[in-house]
Amino acid sequence: MAPTAGNAWTLFVGKQASKGTANVATGRKLRYTGGFGPTGVRNTINLAETDALRQQGDPIVVGFSVGGTSEHYIRVDEFHSIAELFMGSNATTGATNYTHTASSTASGSTFYATLVRALNVTTLVEQMTDCQISSMTVRGGAEQVLSMSLEWVGLQYAEGATDSAVTVVTTAPATYPQVTVTLGGVTTDIVDSFEITMTQNRQAILGDTGTVASQLVAGQYAISGSLSVLFESDAMWREFMTGSTSGTTATTTIASKTLNIIATETANRSVAFDMDGIFATALEVPGNTDGAPIRQNFSFSSARQATLAGVLEIITKNQTATT
Repeated sequence: MAPTAGNAWTLFVGKQASKGTANVATGRKLRYTGGFGPTGVRNTINLAETDALRQQGDPIVVGFSVGGTSEHYIRVDEFHSIAELFMGSNATTGATNYTHTASSTASGSTFYATLVRALNVTTLVEQMTDCQISSMTVRGGAEQVLSMSLEWVGLQYAEGATDSAVTVVTTAPATYPQVTVTLGGVTTDIVDSFEITMTQNRQAILGDTGTVASQLVAGQYAISGSLSVLFESDAMWREFMTGSTSGTTATTTIASKTLNIIATETANRSVAFDMDGIFATALEVPGNTDGAPIRQNFSFSSARQATLAGVLEIITKNQTATT
């Protein structure tokens, strides 16, 4: 038999109407940039009991689940669907030109999704139902394409399935030259890379329900990330050390500031991450021996807000009405 090329994988993502009801008819089909998950997981343990042999115990199957990471480029035409699945809530406004605003639900509850991981359409096809995104990382850097990493959890899988007939989106992904970073209301800082990790800490609930978990439940909602910022003055350093950009003495003040990162193709085509408050958790101003310009490594976490929409909103503008 001829070998199969490894660059023929796709991942279909379809929002389910309810738990247990698969949907392979409508959704998004994503190309991979890495990760190549999730997959079905057959959970096993090795028996550990006394006997007269030096051999390890035989394995035994104790459960089934879905888990793994998929990595993809960020495309304006489809990202709103991924944002809704992660956040759990989406508000769409407009006609022809639509604005999709996704924010987390209070409980962390979200839709279940059907995933179809397919190699070359028919060579290896795995369908996974009742899946959710536990965490999502988005990143970008100078002269790069914006990308996302999705950590999936799920309940059930089936092998030898049929790939969804939905086709992949072929529009160009978002790129870093389209990005504007606004930190504390200021856009004059030169930021050459960013990363935001958003986690809902969703996990399977196991118990006396057989080999398949009964449901997926969210844990703590947390946002963290980092920026690489060209060092041009000591303002950011002084703010981190004293609580004020003009501070001179140590205080207990931890400065909070807003953060907005937007990639704009046109006025009606963009992806934005908007946070009403972040705290710096670490700041490094490194040296070098070659005289190259210094770039500050700014790490942050989300500040508590009155509503979860204030913690983070993902705003996608495109010409797609549905999620």
